[in-house]
Amino acid sequence: MEVFNWGGTFHDKVWRINPEGNTTLLTGANASGKTTFIDALLTLMVPYKKDRFYNQSSGEEKKGARTEESYVLGHYGKKQNEGDLSATVQALRDETAISILLATFKNEDDKYCTIFQCRWFSNGDLKKQFGLAHKGLRIEEDFFPFDTKRKWKDNLMAKHPDIGRGNPIEYFSGPGDYAERMVRLFGMRSNKALSLFNQVVGIKYVEDLDLFFRNYMLEDKDVNSHIEYKELIGSFNELTKARNDIEKAEEQIFQLKPITEYAEKIKTTSSELKDLEISKHTSAYWFSAKGKELSEKEYARLEKVIENIESKIKIIDAEINGLRDKEAELKVDIKSSEAGRQTEALEKEIKELNIKLQERSKALTKYNALAQSLSFTENPSEKVIAEKEAALVKKTGCETKDKELNKCIRNEENKREESRKNIETTKVSISTLIKNDNNIPTSVARIREDILEAVGANKNEIPFIGELIKVDENSQDWEFGIEKLLHSFALRIIVPEKYYKAVNKYVNSTNLNGKIFYYRYKETDTLLENRIEDSEKTVYSKLNFKPDSNYKNWVQEQIFEQFNFYCADDLLDFENSKRALTKEGLINFGRGRHQKDDRKSFGNRSSYVLGWDNKAKIKSLRELLTILTDDETNAIKEIGKLENKIELNKNQRDNYYNFINLFENFDSINWGEIC
Repeated sequence: MEVFNWGGTFHDKVWRINPEGNTTLLTGANASGKTTFIDALLTLMVPYKKDRFYNQSSGEEKKGARTEESYVLGHYGKKQNEGDLSATVQALRDETAISILLATFKNEDDKYCTIFQCRWFSNGDLKKQFGLAHKGLRIEEDFFPFDTKRKWKDNLMAKHPDIGRGNPIEYFSGPGDYAERMVRLFGMRSNKALSLFNQVVGIKYVEDLDLFFRNYMLEDKDVNSHIEYKELIGSFNELTKARNDIEKAEEQIFQLKPITEYAEKIKTTSSELKDLEISKHTSAYWFSAKGKELSEKEYARLEKVIENIESKIKIIDAEINGLRDKEAELKVDIKSSEAGRQTEALEKEIKELNIKLQERSKALTKYNALAQSLSFTENPSEKVIAEKEAALVKKTGCETKDKELNKCIRNEENKREESRKNIETTKVSISTLIKNDNNIPTSVARIREDILEAVGANKNEIPFIGELIKVDENSQDWEFGIEKLLHSFALRIIVPEKYYKAVNKYVNSTNLNGKIFYYRYKETDTLLENRIEDSEKTVYSKLNFKPDSNYKNWVQEQIFEQFNFYCADDLLDFENSKRALTKEGLINFGRGRHQKDDRKSFGNRSSYVLGWDNKAKIKSLRELLTILTDDETNAIKEIGKLENKIELNKNQRDNYYNFINLFENFDSINWGEIC
């Protein structure tokens, strides 16, 4: 049995059970769709609405709460907004939906019978088609695509044509013909069997015998015509409105309660703030009065201290004046005598010698400090002064070393800058690869992105050849050599005929800031299968091609014609082959032309460009990023060390310079001569 778009559970795909004639227990959690599925079977077996009651086995809703329309639209609940008197039905589908129910039976003679019903809406009315087939049918295989016209019937008849045994598909204009045909085919005595089937399926348990008779053995009455029922509905609506109003008022009171509490807190805080403002203004006057009182006391004390000091100053001034008069008298007496004149001359000479002594002593101190830093002799004699010439030689050596250190630091700065640029390039490459499912370098991928944007195409329509090829998992030991062989070819793009002119126009009129190769693709038949050699030792045999690509055959032909090199395991095979390749990347193009490219850009997996899965390349680039970061860090550390060496060398050079220019002769530091 299969259902499509039935109820709120079985939505947007075909749901199927297959008991195969066995006794089957249908189980599941609450609201999992058990009753809905049984109602689908009931709809197939009991076509008359009057004989069929939905949702009776769940014991949850009244008879008539679910209808064919509600099942087709997928009603799953009701929602009542605040203030509304009635609820709004929630549905999974609108009136553009279709619903198909189907059940297939088989007897002991292996004869099949399928009953089916299709439903759709037309101008707001639910349309139905009843049918019966004398063979097993499936919804997806036999009814899709479904339309509201007759085309789906024609497709069904085309799939199951009349082969001389009678029409295998029967359609019925209404439920009566459908029911009579099903009763005859299934060997039932009358249509009463269908009504009984409805009752048996609907009864899950009998809680009350009276209710059982009332629901299944008595006729229904239209309760909507009774005045009491209408009054009850009116009272219920009024009570619902009153309850909503009460709940709304309680919610308003609850939300307003914090406002009252906050108002009381604001009032109390305002009163406290007012008291503090008064205290603040009062405190200024108190501190001013207290400060005036203390200042007056200190002023009186200081006046007394000043009076005492002034009295002592007067006494000392009188003593100084007396001593000065006595000093003047003594100087006159000394000058008038010969001994006095000699003493004055000696004092003048001693004063001049002391000045020279201090100057030479200071010069010697500077000399000793520089000599100590330069490992020269301190307190030199006139013979040792020749070390001045040695200092000149060493100063020249410092200048030479300074040039060498500056050259080294420039080299390290170049390394650091190169590492920084490589780090930025690698980060951009990783970011680009994460956004794409390929291994194409960022610079070339950017040009392709600009072309796609300009012509309005997508990546599948204008792919890189490298996105359509990868090395087979069983041939990974050849990946390095094959990557080198196909590197340039893989970075070329394929342009189909419908975009060819637009691509030419864009590329011709635009500065690409790079280089791009592209092939013009015209769809043609291929004879590749007739030309492929059955060999496991060729490049073609070690490749996989993207299976869902429109360009698969074309790429296979290009590989076979241009790059189907022999994969040589040793140099002897390599040298004896017309076109050959080694695992290490040595390529023999034929006619004596050979190539091996071991540049840094081809040194590891981060340079690989083949494949539509780039996880390995991203991992390799992240490992490379770690190495580049370490290189940058090491360069920065080395620059710091060199800067320290330059600073030390500069200080040493300056010391030699100062040592050389500190004095011109030995007498300028020979303070012992004066003594």
